[in-house]
Amino acid sequence: MAAPATLSPSPSGKVKVEVDGQPELSAGQQCLLEVNKDKLALGISLVGGADTPLGTIVVHEVHAGGAIAKDGRLRTGDHILEVNGESFKAITYDRAIATLRQTPSKV
Repeated sequence: MAAPATLSPSPSGKVKVEVDGQPELSAGQQCLLEVNKDKLALGISLVGGADTPLGTIVVHEVHAGGAIAKDGRLRTGDHILEVNGESFKAITYDRAIATLRQTPSKV
């Protein structure tokens, strides 16, 4: 399993990600990702949330054919920190899902 990464988009639809498992980045380093969904779903399953023992939102699975799989940078085990300006650091699972469902074509 890849080391955790953190995803946090800006209000402009960009995603800031802290990635621990990708060779071009040092562990714990944050970067900004922008994923173009086009007409695709994001294609990820999540677990966790502030109301669970995990405490944060974690990518459980990346589904083939989705925008995240097509992009190839976000992986199972990555932690999502923020999406479109909304912090995911203390968010419940239900709120995280609702936020991700409202993302624009560029996340």
